Amino acid sequence: MRKPVKRRYNSATRQELAAGTRRNILVASAKVFADRGYGRTTMESIAAAAAVGVATVYANFGTKAAIVAALIDQVAGDPRLDVKLTIAETSRARVIRRGAASMRQLHERSAALTDLLRSSRGHEPALEALWRRWQAQHLAAVRQVARELARRRMLRRGVGVNEAADALYTLAGAETYRELVGERGWSPRRYQAWLEEAGERLLLDSPEASSSPTVAHGRKVPSRPQSRAPH
Repeated sequence: MRKPVKRRYNSATRQELAAGTRRNILVASAKVFADRGYGRTTMESIAAAAAVGVATVYANFGTKAAIVAALIDQVAGDPRLDVKLTIAETSRARVIRRGAASMRQLHERSAALTDLLRSSRGHEPALEALWRRWQAQHLAAVRQVARELARRRMLRRGVGVNEAADALYTLAGAETYRELVGERGWSPRRYQAWLEEAGERLLLDSPEASSSPTVAHGRKVPSRPQSRAPH
């Protein structure tokens, strides 16, 4: 009698299946956290939503806090939102426009997570640490933008790197987005337009006053006309 042939999986296939399982758990957990909040979410409820065994959830992440951390890393690690893409833009208008668009996308994708972190402060040390890490990463990113604007001599006279970074930290922060979009009913599009306008008005020197005119694709870039803040 012939022996049954065993199916063979190479390491690449196993890794792909494991990555798929991990992604599935993250998608399911994001929905469960949004529905139940952190405190009422259990590893069992996440496993049920992901249609996997509880042991699989523990094997992949270990704790609920680790799942939240992975969700945050998934959003923050998106290469399309990398701050390097913003500071690589060739004109002041494009730097501000790209930065505002990136912050809108980041907040749209992370608002539920940052709300989770914020609501757990004071009684969930692991999430409080994640919130501090999130804010620290935000500050590091906007400081890179501020330094690049200063290097190109685009900052308004009297505005230094630290002040510019602090202003961007506040204007583009999760708290400001929550207050304007979540509490005041602004649309994400309106927030993006406001962020672009506010950043330019508060921080940037006029193109005429700049000692090094902005050049894009071999020609000077005309400044955009000032527009009123959205209502």
